[in-house]
Amino acid sequence: MIIEAASARKQQDAEVTQEKADVMVSFRLPRKRVSARGQWLPMKREIRVLKGSTVASVVAVSMRPENVKLRNRLLETGVIVKQDGELQFARDYPFQNASAAASVVAGNCRNGFESWRDSKGRTLQQLGFKR
Repeated sequence: MIIEAASARKQQDAEVTQEKADVMVSFRLPRKRVSARGQWLPMKREIRVLKGSTVASVVAVSMRPENVKLRNRLLETGVIVKQDGELQFARDYPFQNASAAASVVAGNCRNGFESWRDSKGRTLQQLGFKR
């Protein structure tokens, strides 16, 4: 009984540690020349897209209107700039939603918990993070 309780406590502690740990993630679409890097901050439930991340130059008609507005605002305010013929983040930018970040980067609708991956190729969802 004591061993079972200790084992359950260790598993619970590991889950809490996982929830607190920041995760470096990336998102790539080679055909569109998109390569974004980010940092998943589970305690804040946000993803910070890092400076230098590239963004798709074309927006799909199917992209959600709120994400189109966000992308346009980032372009207007200089967060996303055209440099060396590519759109890219001029500075780190925190998104309150992993899907919005993936959609802005890809230029179309994306599920952020399936799009962003760690260095081993695991999605945020596979790492146990939920929407």
